Amino acid sequence: MKFTELLAVLLLVTSATTAGIATANEAPLPDAGLDQTVTRGATVHLDAGGSRDPDGRITDYDWRVETPNGSTTEPDCGDCERTQFQAASVGEYTVTLTVTDDDGATATDTLYVRVDPGEPPSVSLAGPTQLSPGERDTYTATVDAGAAPLDRLVWYTDGERYATTDIDGSAASADQRLQFPDAGTHDVSVTAVDEDDQRGDATHAVDVTTPTRVAPTEPDSPTDSDDDSAVTTPTPDVQGPRTVTGNTTLDATYSLTNETTADWFLDDHHVDVGRTATLTLSPGRHDLYATPDRGGVSTFPDGTQSILADPAPDVHLERLTEESIVTVDAYATDDLGNLQSLAVLVDGDLQHTTTLGGIRRRSMDGDRLTTLERLTDVPPGTHNVTVRATDSRGQTDSKSRTITVPGPPKVMNARFVNDEPLTSKHPKLDPEDYTGEFEIDIDLNGVDPESVSAELRDPRKEQVSIVPSSDRSTSSPDSLTIRQNYSRVYGGQINANGAVYWVRGNNRQPVDGVSGTTHAELSNPVIQLELVDDQNRIGSRGATFDASESFDPDGSKLTFQWNDLNSSDKWTGPIKQLNPRKLIYLNVTDSQEQSNKTYNILGWFTPGLQTPEAQNLETIFPQDTVTYRVRTSRYELSQAVYEKEKFGKIIDFELVSDVGSIGGYNRYWENENGGSFDQSRPEGFADSYIFHEWFVSLPASEFLSGDEPTVRIQSTSQHESFHEVELPEPKMDNQIGSSVDLWEFDVQYVEERPHYEVERTTRSERKDALQQMGFNLYTARQSGTKYYLKKRVKTQPAKWKTDIRSFDSRFQRQLFVDRNDGWQADGMSEERRERTVTDSVWRNHRGGSGEFTGDTRQIRVEPAEVETLREYEYETEYTVEVTEEKERKSCLPRLGCRTYSIETTTEETRTAEHDYWSSRPRNPTHDWTGATRTRIVERAEYEKQYEYHVEDNELYWEQVYHASMRKKTQPAQYEWQHHETVTTERAASILTMNPNIKQARTEPTCEWTLRRQDGTVSRITDTPEQQSSVVETRMTARAHVEARYLPPDPSLRSDVVVNERIVDVTETAEGYLPTEKANNIIREEANETHAESF
Repeated sequence: MKFTELLAVLLLVTSATTAGIATANEAPLPDAGLDQTVTRGATVHLDAGGSRDPDGRITDYDWRVETPNGSTTEPDCGDCERTQFQAASVGEYTVTLTVTDDDGATATDTLYVRVDPGEPPSVSLAGPTQLSPGERDTYTATVDAGAAPLDRLVWYTDGERYATTDIDGSAASADQRLQFPDAGTHDVSVTAVDEDDQRGDATHAVDVTTPTRVAPTEPDSPTDSDDDSAVTTPTPDVQGPRTVTGNTTLDATYSLTNETTADWFLDDHHVDVGRTATLTLSPGRHDLYATPDRGGVSTFPDGTQSILADPAPDVHLERLTEESIVTVDAYATDDLGNLQSLAVLVDGDLQHTTTLGGIRRRSMDGDRLTTLERLTDVPPGTHNVTVRATDSRGQTDSKSRTITVPGPPKVMNARFVNDEPLTSKHPKLDPEDYTGEFEIDIDLNGVDPESVSAELRDPRKEQVSIVPSSDRSTSSPDSLTIRQNYSRVYGGQINANGAVYWVRGNNRQPVDGVSGTTHAELSNPVIQLELVDDQNRIGSRGATFDASESFDPDGSKLTFQWNDLNSSDKWTGPIKQLNPRKLIYLNVTDSQEQSNKTYNILGWFTPGLQTPEAQNLETIFPQDTVTYRVRTSRYELSQAVYEKEKFGKIIDFELVSDVGSIGGYNRYWENENGGSFDQSRPEGFADSYIFHEWFVSLPASEFLSGDEPTVRIQSTSQHESFHEVELPEPKMDNQIGSSVDLWEFDVQYVEERPHYEVERTTRSERKDALQQMGFNLYTARQSGTKYYLKKRVKTQPAKWKTDIRSFDSRFQRQLFVDRNDGWQADGMSEERRERTVTDSVWRNHRGGSGEFTGDTRQIRVEPAEVETLREYEYETEYTVEVTEEKERKSCLPRLGCRTYSIETTTEETRTAEHDYWSSRPRNPTHDWTGATRTRIVERAEYEKQYEYHVEDNELYWEQVYHASMRKKTQPAQYEWQHHETVTTERAASILTMNPNIKQARTEPTCEWTLRRQDGTVSRITDTPEQQSSVVETRMTARAHVEARYLPPDPSLRSDVVVNERIVDVTETAEGYLPTEKANNIIREEANETHAESF
C-alpha cells in the first residue's frame, strides 16, 4: 500500500516538472539592412540575410517598396532574400521587410532610401561672336541629359529671359535667332533644365559694332531735276505718343502720316526700318526721328523730336512687424526721379504720408523716398497694410501685406486663491496664516507681458492693508499672472478692487476691472510656553512652565487654566509646576470666548547637558577629527505617565551641532517591566533615572577660529526650548611654520564682449532710418568712386535725301546694287510678330497663373535624422528539471521478487544567448558584436510641388532687305552732354573707348557701417584679445603644503613634528590679472587657506 502511494507521488511530480520545460514560440528577428542614400536612376540592392529566428528558421520573405509619391513599386523579386529595384524618382522610398518563421509568426523591419538628384544636364552654346546693330543670326544650344530626362531650354539676352524651348529625352539641340539693336558687348546665355529641376548653363559673348560705312557720299549739287523734285516733296510727320508711361516695359508704336517706309532713329541709333516702329524705351527723354525713303527728316508736327519715357514708381516693403506697435519700414524709387509722395495706409485709411517737399525724411531729388513709421493706433485683429508711392504724373505703385496685430489682453480670472479663511494679522504669526493672495490671470493674446500691468486701489481702511511686494509670472508664452497680497488686522471682509492696463507706445488704455473678496476670521489664542525649571535634579516635583508669551492674534486679553486630565483639579494663572504623577493640560481663552488647548506641555522639556568628554587622548593635528561623548544630565520622571504614547509622543528632543556630525546614540532607562537598564547603570541612580548619550565628531581645525564649537539639545516640537554647551578644546599640536610649493599652475580668463547687429549701407536715407531704429554710426569709409561721363550728342541731325528700295531676298538686292552705281546694301528690317510660348513652373502650392498639368513631385526640404545602433549580445543561465526513470527489483521472503520503476528529478543549469540592437549597452557586461545599422529617428521632410504651364509672349520677325542711296544736304550738329554715371573704373574705361564718350569728373562714394548692441558674448581663453574685455580671472594650481608643529607639552618643545599634503587650490578675481600677479594671489590663497591653518 505504501509502495503504491509513493509511485503515484513520483508520477505526479514528473508530469508537473516535465510540462515546465515547454516554452512559447519567439517571433523572428527581421533585418532589412541599413538606410541608404543614392542618386536618381541608381539600383538599390536589398539584403535580408541578417534576419534570423531565435528558435527556428525563416521560411518566407516579403518586400514592399513605397515611392516618394505614395505609390508602390515592385522589386525584381518580392519574396527573395536578396533583391533590387530602380530608384526612378527623387525623394524618400520606404522599404518594408516582412519575414515569417517556421511557426507562422511574422515580424517587420523598415529601411529608408533617400534618392537625391543626380548629375545635372550639360549644355554648350555656339554662334557668331560679332554682329552689327540690328543684324540677326542663329545661335545653337547642344544639350546632353544628366541623371534625369531633359525638360526645357531657357534663353537669355543680357540677363533677361528671351524665349523657352521644350526639349526631352537624353540629348537635344535647339536654334534661336537673335539680334541686338545697340552697339557694345552683349551676353547670350542658355539654361538647360531637367525633370528634377537640375540645371546646366552656358554663356556666349557677342560684340556688336557699328559699321564704319554709314552712307554713300553724293555730289555737292544735284545733277538732274529728279533730285530737286524729291527735296521739295513735303516731309511726313511722326505720329505716336510723346509721353510713355507704365508699370512694366515702356513700349510705344510710331508711324509716319503718309504711311511710307522710313529708317527710324532713336538717340541717333538706327533701330528699325518700316512703315511703323515699335520701341521699348528706357526711362528718360529720347530723340526720335525718321528718314523716309522719299528723303528728308521726319519729326513730330511741332518740329521737335523729344519723347519722354516715365515709368511708374517702384515700392519696396522692407519690414512690417506684427506687434502691438506696427513698424513699417519701406522705400520707393523712381527711375525718372519724379517721386511725389509715399503713403502708408491701413485697411484703406491713410496713416502717414512722406512727401518730397515736406519735412519728413526727404531723400534724393525725387529718386527715392523712405518711410519708417511706428503705428500705435492700429486696433488688434487682422489688417491690410499698404505702402503706396505716387509720382508727379499721378502714376502709382503699391505693396500690400496682411498682418495680425496682437491683443488686446483679456482678464480670464481674478480671485483670492487661499483655500481657508485667514487669521487676523499679528507679527508673531506665520504670514501665510493671515495673508490673502489675490491672483489675476490674463490672456496676453500675443502682446508683450511687460506692456500689461495691474493697479489695485488702496482699501483706505485701518484694518486692511496691501503688502507692498507683488509677483508676476508667465506660465506659458501667452499668459500672465499677477499676484498681490492682502491682510487684515481684525477679523472681517477683505475686498480687492482695481483694473488691468495695457500700454501701447505713449497710450495707456484700461483692459478690464478686477475685484475679489475673502474673509479673515477671529483667531483662536496661540499658546507659547517657556520652561522655567527643567527638573534636572533628582527628587524634583516636576518641571515649571510659563505661558505668559501666549497671545491672541485679535489683540484681546487671555485667561489661563491648567487641568488634570484624570481628575477635576484646576489651577489658574500663566505659571504652573507640573506633577510627574499627573497628566496636566493647558486651556487658554480670549475675550471672544475662543479657546485653545495643549496636552503637549512636556514638548518644551529638554534635559541639561554634561560637559562633553574628548575621546582622542593622544595629541592631534588641526586637520584630524576629534570625537566627543555628549551626555544629558540625569532626570527623574514618572515613566508611566510621560513615556506612554497615549496622547502622542510627549517627550522628544534632539542633539544639534552646526560644525560636526552626530551619531552613536544610546538611551539608558529602566524598562517597563521592572527589569535592569538597557546599558550598564551607574551606581546610586534611582530606578526611574534616565539619561541619553551621543558621539559628536568634527575637524580639530574648528577650534582655530577663536569661537569654541558648541552642541545644543533642543525640543523637536519647540526649538525655543534648548540647552547649549561648548566643546572643550582637544590636545593639539601648535603650528609654528609652513611652506607652499606650487605646480600645475594655470590661468584662464573669462572674456565678455558686446555683440552687435551690424548694417552697412551706401545710401544716406537708409543710414538715417537705421539711426532712428537705434543703430549708431561706427565707421565711414570711401567705398568707391563715381565716374560722370559725357557723350557727344547730336543736337541737330544731318539732313539727307534718301532713296530706298526693298527686296525679298539678299540675292535680289545684291544684283541691284552691283548694276546701279551709288546704291549700297542698307541692312534689313523685320516685321515684328508675336506668338505664345509655354514654360513649365514648379510651385509648392496649388494656385496662381497658368494651368496645372496634373504632375506633382516630392522635394526634400529637411534631411532625415538618423541614429546608429549597435548589436549587443549577452548570456543568461537558467535551470530546468530533468526527470530520469530507473528500474529497481524488490524481493520478499516467500513472496518472490518484483520489478518496479523509480523516477528521479534533477536540476540542470543551461545557458541562453540573447542579442538586441541599441545605441548603448543596457548593461556594462553586454558585448558589442561588431555589427551596426542605422535607424531613422525622424524621417526626412518633403514638400509636394505642382507643375504649371505658364504662357508668355515671344516676338519673332519677317526679314526684308533694303538698298539705299543717300545724299547729305546739311551736316549734323553735336555737343557734349551728361550721359551716364558708373561706379567702377573698369566700366568707365570700357565706355570711354567709344570716341563719342569721355570722362567729365569723378566723385568719391561713402559706405557707412552702423551697429546696435543686442547682447554680449562670453568665452574662456588662455590668451584674451583685449585686457579691457576680461571680466574675471580664474586661477588653479596644485600645491605641496608642508607644516611644522610643536607639541602642546612644554617638556617636548624641542621635538618638531612635520606634516605634509597635496591640495588643489582655486581662486577667482574680477577683471584681468597678469600671470605673475595671478601666481602671487593663488600662492597667498594656498598659504592662507591650506598652510597657515594646516
